[in-house]
Amino acid sequence: MEAIAKYDFKATMDDELSFKQVDILKILSEECNQNWSKAEFNGKDGFISQNYIEMKPHPCFFGKTFQTDFGPVFWSFFPLILL
Repeated sequence: MEAIAKYDFKATMDDELSFKQVDILKILSEECNQNWSKAEFNGKDGFISQNYIEMKPHPCFFGKTFQTDFGPVFWSFFPLILL
């Protein structure tokens, strides 16, 4: 998953990750607690405040409409999913 930074964040602890507004962060884990996630940016990883980010929408969904461009591998298994 990816997130877009809404604000600048300067790490104050060694295990935190600094970033700037509009940076794209790769979210590694949301299980830390309710307010912090583990993320990666520029080859470094650390904890980030969830208040400073906005999750990017997943490319398979557009609003409530399911995107149909999954490629031949997905569609070859699709009939099995319906069983």
